[in-house]
Parts: sequence; C-alpha cells; structure tokens
Amino acid sequence: MPLLQRAFIGALSGFFFLIAAVAAQSATDTGVYVESRESELPGAPVVDRWRLYGASYALVIGIDNYFNGWPRLSNAVKDAELVAGALRNQGFEVELLTDVTGSQLRESLRRFFAFKGKDPQARLFVWFAGHGHTENGEGYLVPADAPLPGRPEFNFAALHMGDVGSMVRIARSKHVLAVFDSCFAGTVFSSQRSRPPAAITAAVKRPVRQFLTSGDADQKVSDDGTFRTLFLRALQGQETADANRDGYLTGTELSFYLEDRVMNLSQGVQTPRGGKLRDPKFDQGDFVFLMPGRREPPELPETVATAAPMVMPPSATRSDSTEFTLDDLKKAEAAESWAQWQARMDAAFRETEAFRGRAASRQAAWDRFLAAFGQDNPFSGEDDLLRGQAIAVKAAIGEETRVAVAVPPQPKKDPVPTPPMVGVNPDKISKHDWPFWEARNIMVSETRGDASGLVAPTILPYNHDSVYVGGEDVVLEARASIRFGGYITVDYVQHDGNVVHLLPTSKHAQNRVAAGGKILIGNGEQRYTAMPPFGTEMIMMLQTPEPLFPAEREQIEPVEGYFADLRQALAGMSRRGLGDQILSTHGFITLCRVRGECPASQDQ
Repeated sequence: MPLLQRAFIGALSGFFFLIAAVAAQSATDTGVYVESRESELPGAPVVDRWRLYGASYALVIGIDNYFNGWPRLSNAVKDAELVAGALRNQGFEVELLTDVTGSQLRESLRRFFAFKGKDPQARLFVWFAGHGHTENGEGYLVPADAPLPGRPEFNFAALHMGDVGSMVRIARSKHVLAVFDSCFAGTVFSSQRSRPPAAITAAVKRPVRQFLTSGDADQKVSDDGTFRTLFLRALQGQETADANRDGYLTGTELSFYLEDRVMNLSQGVQTPRGGKLRDPKFDQGDFVFLMPGRREPPELPETVATAAPMVMPPSATRSDSTEFTLDDLKKAEAAESWAQWQARMDAAFRETEAFRGRAASRQAAWDRFLAAFGQDNPFSGEDDLLRGQAIAVKAAIGEETRVAVAVPPQPKKDPVPTPPMVGVNPDKISKHDWPFWEARNIMVSETRGDASGLVAPTILPYNHDSVYVGGEDVVLEARASIRFGGYITVDYVQHDGNVVHLLPTSKHAQNRVAAGGKILIGNGEQRYTAMPPFGTEMIMMLQTPEPLFPAEREQIEPVEGYFADLRQALAGMSRRGLGDQILSTHGFITLCRVRGECPASQDQ
C-alpha cells in the first residue's frame, strides 16, 4: 500500500488539538434574578424584581500553538482554562476550545450562537485569547493555521470582525458579551467611554451585543496574563469593578474598570476598548454578572412590587388633598395585554419557521410575519430579537433563490475520459486505472462537479508539484465551497482496487465545515507516509449537505463495495432534494523513490 498510516497520540498530536469540556448544569434553577430601581438617581427605590436570565452559556477559546508564521503564545490556553473555571462557578455551561483552526473557529462560534442562542431568555458569553490583527482599518481574529498578513490566504483564514457581527445577530438570546484578549480595530462596535449607569433599571432588559478587546489597533497586547487576572478579579469581587456596589457587575462597568486598570498598569501602552454593536436593535441593554455573595432578592412587599404611590391621609384644611391614581392598574393591564401579544408573536414565529414550501412562498411567509408584528413591545425585547431573526432568515432565503436561478441543475453527462497522468505510462496502466474511471463516473453522474457553476470545493496537496518521495509525510488541504458549508469526505483511490478513507476517520471524525472552511489531513494524530509501490494515484473529495454514511467505515476497503454504497448514498440525497448541495473534485498525487525521477508506471 503506497500510503503508510502512522498514529500519533498524546502530546505528539500537537496541531489540530481540540479540547471540548462542557460543565453539567445543576438540577436546581440556574436563573439570574435582579432588582431594578425606579431610576438611576442615588437612593432611588426598588420597584421590581424579575428573572433576567433563565440560562447562561459560555464559549471559551484559547490559542497558543500557532504554526503558520505567527509567534506562539504562552498563556492564551492557560487564561482560557482559568476563565472557563470561573464562569462555571458563576453558573455558566461552558464549552472550552484550544488551538482551533480557522474552520473550527468559524463553526464553533456559529454553532454557539445558533444553538445556545435559540433561547431568548439566555445570556451568552464568549472569551477569545489569541492573536488579533487590524488591516485597512478592519479587525480580524487569528486562528492557529492563519498565515502572516499581507496575502489573500490570511484574509481567507482569519475571522473578520464583520463576520462576528453577523453571527451575534443569529442568536435570539437577550444579551451577548464577547471579550477578546487580543488587539484590533473595533469596526463592528461603537467605542464607549461614558460612566456606567448608577443602578439597574428596567432598561437593562433590552437586547444588547457587547464587545470588549484587551487592546486597540496596532498595539502589542501582553501575553503575561494581566488582562485575564484583572478580568477574574472583577468577576470574583477581588477588586471594585461594581462601580455602584449594588451586587451586579454589568458589561459597561466591566469595560470601564478594565480600561482604567490596564491603561494604568501598562502606562498607556495597552488600551482596552469596549462598546456595543452598531445596530439600534442591539445596543440598548447591558450584560449582567452577579457578584459573589449577592443573594437572590427577596420577594418584594406588594406595595413596593407594584410601585404604587403612598396615599396620604385627607387634610383637614384641603378637601382635594386625597391622592388618587389608577396608573398601576393601567400598567398591569397593559403588561398583560402585551404578554398575550408576545405569546402570539412567538407562536407565529415558530409556525413561519416550520413552513416548508418554495423559496418565494417562504419569503412571503416571513413578510406576513413582519407585517403582523411590526409594533414595538414596550415590556420586552424579545420582539426585536424575533424581527431581527426573521429579516436574517428571509435574506438567507433570498440568497438561496439567487443561487438557484443563477445556477440551474446540470444535465447528466457521459463519463469524460481520464487524461493521461503525469509520471505514468498509459500503455502499462490500462489494467489498473479502472478505479479512477469509476470514481470519475460517480462524480460526473451523481454530483454537481467542477462544472456546475457553483464554486467547487478544492483538494490541494501541500507539495506544490503533487509529488511525494518515499518516507515523506503526505499532507492535503480540503476546502469547502465558499457558497455553503457541508460534510467533507476525502478518499485515496489506489490502482490496486482499494480505497483508503482519509476523512472522516476515527482519529479525524470532525468533517463538517462552514462555507470556505478548510481541513488539513495528515498532520495531526493520523499521519500518512509515501511508501512503495510508487506511481500516480487519485484523491477524491466530496462535499455533501449531510453525512454520507450513518457509521464509520473500515479505513481500507475494496472499491467495488464502497463505490456501490457511495452511489446509493448520493442518489438518496438527490431524491430528497439535496442534489444542488452535492459537490465534488479530485486530484492526483505521484509517489516517487527520488524527486525528479518518477517511475514510468506504478508496477515499477
């Protein structure tokens, strides 16, 4: 077998190392309750008590092991682990990721905001520790596999802050706070430097997307853990970040505290920046942490909870002095009416979301939803979140429609003869190349292929000439279409009639990638080495909207049975209307004893 598999475990796996740790939530209520005051004036009376959050989720990311030109870091992973522990102590359900690649960074953030953010009553927190970069005034988060800036490859691999701004809009959750222990320009949020509010009021319930960076554009951020240390001190009440000492630490208070402390300690060299998303629908509320020792507020007396004015006794000298008001009753009636309206909106959203029809019909359904529920609910921010989500879904359907019109389904084509392959004598391989012909037949007949009009996926050998000498590691880069993501399958088709599954495998099971995302094969726990017999063989790549097979296959198997199952799986997806999202590509690599002296045939 020309490729010899080598398993690397433990510390040797190095690159593509991913840790996922999710803390189990307590069976008790994990909601966060707060007291609100009548106004922000000092000493304003408490007028209400409510459940601000029903759940708390955090995604914590740290990257130390940069391997494509960026300097390695020493404390980003450690910082992430300590932050994750502190958040668990605060009642958050935490997912911890380390040394993520660009595709993993995109997918983990999008999944977090889509799935954890589906709860309107949740708060979402993100921590990213790693390199950041500003280019032409635009901010980027730098994943482990990003090359140095100045090349198109950097702009493709790094995560643009504009994409982060789009992702936070996916969430229906009330509040989102993202803290970046890195430096870049805050192009998606408006920087704020005003004093934090003096007290929690009802305004805190409004939707918000807040951001905080540990440094400004073109600044060098310290990798000594200072920013993380100050963040944890604030969260744990070891320093007075709670400016009004009411037992609640808001995102605005946290930003103000970190800006002052970091600037003082660094003598102005490092300037944290905080602010809110540049969007009027998401810049009104404030993220809230409970300070240690803060107890849930007791049930308020009825006279306080309803905020009824104190009634003075009648005056002996003034017959009109008795105070009379129905404001509290009117407010209660209005709140009840709006709650019923919100319930109808929620039900309508779910019904519209579940509606299945042609793209034009689905867009019309969302138009009806938006027209029916265009009023602003003064007692909740959930209506703003649902309208924003509806607009985003409608736009996504519009993109589907545009693509579908621009790229009509392609007719079935007759197999295209395989051209002669570099380094192989056609006269000597005729009895061997049938696996390549069959692979090409499948790609032409069952997928949209390279000629579909869509941007096809790509499979690229890391050696620019696609030639590997004996003993050399074979490393490949599989990249998804930039139009949409999917599940990537990569197979190594051999002359001898066997197929080696390179992705997915038991050691490389994650094969789902976002649009434009890439996966490196052969440089992690599962490695492959060029071995004799030498010759030229095929790499076959498929991108599908769902996994090809329900279970992992044997890593090496005869092509006859595999190709039969593959055809059946692809045909099944097409019957379910998923054919437009089945893409393919292929390439060839040549295995040689000595570079520059490739064999005349694979028999040699």
